[in-house]
Amino acid sequence: MQLDSAGIFVKRMEVAMSAVMAKNGHQTTYDQFAARNAEILAQLPEDQRNNIAAYFSGSTSMPGLTPGKLIEQYLAWAKLAVFKTRVALDRGAPNRASDFFKGSPIVAFGDRSKSEKPEEIAEFAKTVRGGNCEEFSATAFVELKQMGARPIRWFKLNNADHAFVMIGHQGRIFQMDDAMLKTLGASMVVCDAWNDDYFIASRIPERLPGYKAPFHATSYADFGC
Repeated sequence: MQLDSAGIFVKRMEVAMSAVMAKNGHQTTYDQFAARNAEILAQLPEDQRNNIAAYFSGSTSMPGLTPGKLIEQYLAWAKLAVFKTRVALDRGAPNRASDFFKGSPIVAFGDRSKSEKPEEIAEFAKTVRGGNCEEFSATAFVELKQMGARPIRWFKLNNADHAFVMIGHQGRIFQMDDAMLKTLGASMVVCDAWNDDYFIASRIPERLPGYKAPFHATSYADFGC
């Protein structure tokens, strides 16, 4: 953790050394190597994944990870984050009908810190073991961050009341609209812990609670972008 905080990405070093050893030992194909190391490779920027693939295979046309493998990893991260969030916030959401019999906490959410930091919101949510979509999404963001998932962004809808997390796409995104969703939707994944759901972002119009056209969401926090 100290090395990570100092800007030294240990897992990148580990997977690079693994690639050197596997190539020199003629132990495996790159596809096999990438499948075994997909979780770490998915955390790297695309150019670094491609550099490892080019070194291993000797071909600059070899993708670091195929789009399908990236989506598989993003979905795996989202599934785990939803599970861990709903375990931590086991009393559920007072504004979600299916959570009513879980003993959803009736608390004054306005009394919590006015912080917009997902880490502080998640800490509060874990204390009361529940919350609304903001608390659930902030907690999922923190869970994803702790498991090393990247790139991740914490979004809130501008024209409706819902918050969620998106995984994928290297580079800054401050606003997401319908045009951007059409361009990037197939390469990103939504993690919606409040709704106990995760899915490819292109399905936002049919799966995201509160969705209404035109789609417009703002990113309030990101990691690994």
